[in-house]
Amino acid sequence: MLVVFRIFLLFLSFFGYFSFFRVKTKLEISFIPVMVFSGIGIIIFLSGLLNILKLTSIVLFCIGILMNKYSLLVIKSKKDIQQISYFFLAMIFLFVILKDNLWIHYDNFSHWGIVAKEIVTYNRFPNFQSELIQFQSYATGSASFIYYISKIAGIHSEGFMSVAQSWLVLSACFTFFAWISPDLKKYSVPTIIFSLLLFIVNIQPYDLLVDTLLTSLALATVNIIVFYKKSLQQVTYLLGLIFLFLISVKTSGIFFVISALFLMILYSFKMSKELRFKIWLQTLYVSLGTVFLNLLWKAHVAYVFVEGNKSKHSFSLSSYKENLLDKGKSKIIEIVSQYFQRIFSFDNIILLLFVLIGGILIYYIWNKRKLLGMELIAFSVLVYVIYHINLLAMYLVSMPYDEAKNLDSFSRYDLTIVLFVLGVLLIYLLKYATQISNRFLYFSTILLIIFSLIHRASFYQFITSKFTAERYEIEEKLKDIPHQNHVPTVIRINKKSVSKGYLWYLFRYDLQTKDISINYPDENNLGNTGDIQSIVIEY
Repeated sequence: MLVVFRIFLLFLSFFGYFSFFRVKTKLEISFIPVMVFSGIGIIIFLSGLLNILKLTSIVLFCIGILMNKYSLLVIKSKKDIQQISYFFLAMIFLFVILKDNLWIHYDNFSHWGIVAKEIVTYNRFPNFQSELIQFQSYATGSASFIYYISKIAGIHSEGFMSVAQSWLVLSACFTFFAWISPDLKKYSVPTIIFSLLLFIVNIQPYDLLVDTLLTSLALATVNIIVFYKKSLQQVTYLLGLIFLFLISVKTSGIFFVISALFLMILYSFKMSKELRFKIWLQTLYVSLGTVFLNLLWKAHVAYVFVEGNKSKHSFSLSSYKENLLDKGKSKIIEIVSQYFQRIFSFDNIILLLFVLIGGILIYYIWNKRKLLGMELIAFSVLVYVIYHINLLAMYLVSMPYDEAKNLDSFSRYDLTIVLFVLGVLLIYLLKYATQISNRFLYFSTILLIIFSLIHRASFYQFITSKFTAERYEIEEKLKDIPHQNHVPTVIRINKKSVSKGYLWYLFRYDLQTKDISINYPDENNLGNTGDIQSIVIEY
């Protein structure tokens, strides 16, 4: 009961912030949750750099409660209260379906989950005392928001941390509904289908990897920019909250920040010189803010870790130079060749999106109609091309050769931009819904259904993970085995279908020690001597 009461108070605090932003900024109500959540995330992130996480969380929560003095004004609007109610109901739904889940993906245990767990447990950002953190230069923005939600709700489980991150994605998806007026309710269908795709297709909602979060936040900025394209000067600084949060989630979020700023500048050319200059000046200030935040994070990493900015996948010129020199000409040619084979393979889903773009162009040419919003179409294609150039550069200069030659995680990275492009095309459809044929509504819906069918395995995985994922069975067996944490451990497991790499990361996380060895039954180095504990897991 206490947990329910604390979550109710958390929602009440959110409602206070929503009401304040609605009254003071006059923003569309659908845009406010992502602004508020990004603002909370970036404030907690900055407080983590100052080592005052707990105090800041309490203060933020209390301010939100006090902000409910503005809620009386919002309650008077039937539309506003209806949309906020839908948002809270969606939050409750995500809580119900995710609260008991465990993390599955190995990257939860190599970085994202470990970082979130450590911040929530110790009320501080990772530092030189954090033995398990390998990717020390990765920013902790998403974990900061998770920390706030977990601390206020008083729930520190893996499932609830997944709930917190899913609320961030939900707030970004909610921006699409700003376009759906009472006479355009039929457009809710492709919007809901796309939101489900965004939640499930790339990263499962019970995992803390940030690829989906980056995509959704980036799409939220595009939604707001396109919606207010004639009055961008009113929202630039508010967009700055999302831009800063994007950078704090992952340094590579800078790509989407630059893309969004480019779109703003593109739209500014349709304005008067005075407004154009004002928007350019605002974008300059926002850009300087993101650069400063990045420098602040790098300074923090250098201060709390020994050579933290030189760790694996770190964002530094010295690391890039070292990786590039290590590869040499022949290896670079090999990686580039592999990359283009993947890009132009027939199983690359981007072909479906180009079919949609082609369909739009053919429609206008065939009917001899004026091309509407072609800047959005051009923007999506340009962003896709530049993203892949940037991704190829990452494989060449940032990733070690053993990972780069196999294009590790390519599908995940590719789906990040594919979903972004698909989202921009949905924004195009919603923006010009009253000016284009209903055929595009049907065509887009069919395309989204085809996309869903192609990735039906992701939906199946989401539905069945509790019954099929090895993690659940391993954790159940580990519960029944006496063991200690923080001591060197040898794990013997008799199921070779589970990779040693996955088990190594998982048991590092479970047992809180980096001194882990994994053995299969036919391997004799059990190591049951001295201070080394042995754990045998049998299926």
